[in-house]
This record gives sequence, structure tokens and C-alpha cells, in this order.
Amino acid sequence: MATFRGGGEPQLGRDDDARLARDVRRMLEDNLELQMHPIEVSACEGVVELRGTVPDAELRQFAEQLALAAEGVRVVINRINVGDQRA
Repeated sequence: MATFRGGGEPQLGRDDDARLARDVRRMLEDNLELQMHPIEVSACEGVVELRGTVPDAELRQFAEQLALAAEGVRVVINRINVGDQRA
């Protein structure tokens, strides 16, 4: 598990958490490289957790950096696995 800090403001309520998760999910889905690799996103008080599987470490790191760029993200917990999604 990797934890990284971003520069956003903390989120305070469920609506804010849902908005933050939706924003991060949209950023990931809008990226052509990540579209083929579904990543689950959850958020709580500015802490975003990513789960899923991607084929290589570079794509894992890229997803994390995209999440950190979202407004309101303070920390990303990256639980994305690297490997074959069919395994």
C-alpha cells in the first residue's frame, strides 16, 4: 500500500466525498490508457482510495498522479495491482 499527499483541501461531508470520488473516477475514465482498466474509487474526507488492476507499474503511478491532481484530494491510497486482470 502506498500513501501520498496532495495539496487539496479536506472534504467534510458525504456529498463532498461522493463528488470527489466522482471527479477522480471521471479523470481516470477520460484517459485513453486507463479506460480499458476499470479502477474503483472511494473517498472520505479528502482521502482517495484506488483499487483495480493495470498491466504495468507506470500506469499504476499515472493513475495515482491523476487522482492527486483532483481538487480536494489530500492523500491517495493506491491499492492498484499490477498484472493480468484475468488472473
